[in-house]
Amino acid sequence: MKTRIDFQPIGERRGKLALLGLLAASAAALSLLPASNAQAHGYVTGDAKSRSFLCSEKGGALNANCGGWEWDAHSVEYTPTPHPTVSLHHYPDEQRKCSSPFTQCGPADGWIASGGRYDGGYGAINEQNATRWYKNPITPGEHTFTWHYHAGHPVTYKEFYITRKDWNPNAPLTRDSFEQTPIARFGPRDKPADNSSTNYKVNIPGDRNGYQILLATWKVGDTPATFYQVIDLDIQNGDVPQPDWKVIGSMNPEPLLPGDKVGVRVFTAQGEVLPQPDMLVIDSEQLSDPNVWSHALATKLNAGNLGFSTGVLDDQGHVTPNYGPNQFYVRPDSRVTQVMLVKHIADLPTQLRLTGLQDSYTIADGRVNLHYNAIAIGNETYTINTAVFLNGKPVAYKVGSVGNHAHFSVTLDNATPGTYDVTATATANNQYKASASQRFTVANEAPAPGHDFVYPAGHGQYLTGTTVLQPKDGNVYECKVAGWCNVALNPADPAYEPGVGRAWEQAWSRK
Repeated sequence: MKTRIDFQPIGERRGKLALLGLLAASAAALSLLPASNAQAHGYVTGDAKSRSFLCSEKGGALNANCGGWEWDAHSVEYTPTPHPTVSLHHYPDEQRKCSSPFTQCGPADGWIASGGRYDGGYGAINEQNATRWYKNPITPGEHTFTWHYHAGHPVTYKEFYITRKDWNPNAPLTRDSFEQTPIARFGPRDKPADNSSTNYKVNIPGDRNGYQILLATWKVGDTPATFYQVIDLDIQNGDVPQPDWKVIGSMNPEPLLPGDKVGVRVFTAQGEVLPQPDMLVIDSEQLSDPNVWSHALATKLNAGNLGFSTGVLDDQGHVTPNYGPNQFYVRPDSRVTQVMLVKHIADLPTQLRLTGLQDSYTIADGRVNLHYNAIAIGNETYTINTAVFLNGKPVAYKVGSVGNHAHFSVTLDNATPGTYDVTATATANNQYKASASQRFTVANEAPAPGHDFVYPAGHGQYLTGTTVLQPKDGNVYECKVAGWCNVALNPADPAYEPGVGRAWEQAWSRK
């Protein structure tokens, strides 16, 4: 049986804790891999931090199971043209083609928190109920909200909207959830520097109390995009008595399996409190549900009078166990300073999967470029190696770094047509654990259709409709957004290079 410690404290982490994946959680994570997107832009901190930022380790990981936002908190971006993998019913025409303020158009209702992003598991941040997300405690009155820029863009305007007094926190976020007039609006400004910040003074209305959401929107001046950040607030109005609680950690549940155990380790300033509280044994399929075991564990801990309370804080100042995320609270007179969630995971067989490979490839300039992922599912830390075979003979081999998710980029030089196999092997402590393979075919390159330039010739002159031949893959691409097609070339991060850059589909379409 493996032991895992999950700890989401308030403030600075004291150390990075290794996490061992569960079968169910790892399987879900397959859908949460990062997808191509425009370059990162920013997030909101200050007196209250945005939902996406609180999903990240830098933000304290107080929000969990967020999908791609756990490593990409700064890319909540809406663009008038949807990602090609998104079903268009999420983008009604009157929204998809509009670049006006939030109240008129933008991401479809229900997809506001993610800025309309659906690909790569990014839709997870749109989940909405009264207890799903960490709430920033705040009082009515003027507060500072800091927009931190990963990549600067000129500001056309920034607006802050707050939910209505009668909004439903258990329903998907829609435009009708918010007041139609922003509580703050800031006009144009020049492009801020990358990795800089701007402070905005926003007045939180005095007629609000409890759970409200603040939506920050940033309309940029050099692309069709608007950036979104939702900020979950717990407005502590002076008219309602508030208990003197302090949050010292979070319990963000994930699926378990029968045979697993879950509990906590409790610490004071003098060190760990021993003996540890008894663990909750997952002894049924019903109890393995994350919403069920989290409530059961919170109830068990609260009955132990351990110097802290576990649950969610209601309007009357009571901490009650929740079916879902819970927090660890202490009062000022408590000796407890830290609580860690501990999971003893029953041993599981290792599984290995390959993703990202095509069924067939075409030779371009004598080469075939392969990009794929190998993902190990289990509760150990693996090393994944890969090899490519042509008609049973090895033609390429790569060793992956230690980790349960490996990305491989393999170039087959002097490629010949034929049937190829990619194989991957996972090992742990130099012991074989699992393997996977996938077959594909390679054919001779087809003549390229007509084009205006051979990329990057003509860069800086591209117009919408300009076609270029990409010599790296032999395909012709047509420019969709001239502003992005002509973004300055950056060899370290060719974000918009046709067919190659991580966000090329934002700028180009393949002919």
